[in-house]
Amino acid sequence: VLFADVFWFLYRKQYRWAGIVTLISLLILVVAGQIGRMGYPDLGVAVQLILLAAFKLVYVPLRANALYYDWVQHRIRLVQAALPGNLIQQKSTLTKLGGTSYTAPLMIVALLFILTSLLPTPG
Repeated sequence: VLFADVFWFLYRKQYRWAGIVTLISLLILVVAGQIGRMGYPDLGVAVQLILLAAFKLVYVPLRANALYYDWVQHRIRLVQAALPGNLIQQKSTLTKLGGTSYTAPLMIVALLFILTSLLPTPG
């Protein structure tokens, strides 16, 4: 989770948290950019580095497993409420809902490669 937080959330099928982490990261970049545009470019860079480091290198890695655990417990409670007493069907449903997925992270990587190939070559 330390260096690939969004991909970890996508791999764990936690799409909402991947989106939240992405949006907060973008918000930090916008705020730092605005500080730089106000005439304080060095302060903007410092704010960006400090906030991104605090959020992506400290907060998210410390909270990721707890968020995943809460998400799994919530899914289990939903399935148990929807299928009371039917343990076989509960297990089958949870198997389909849970687990991991390589699809979303690989799609993001492929999209990044495509976008990079569309950029003009330097020079």
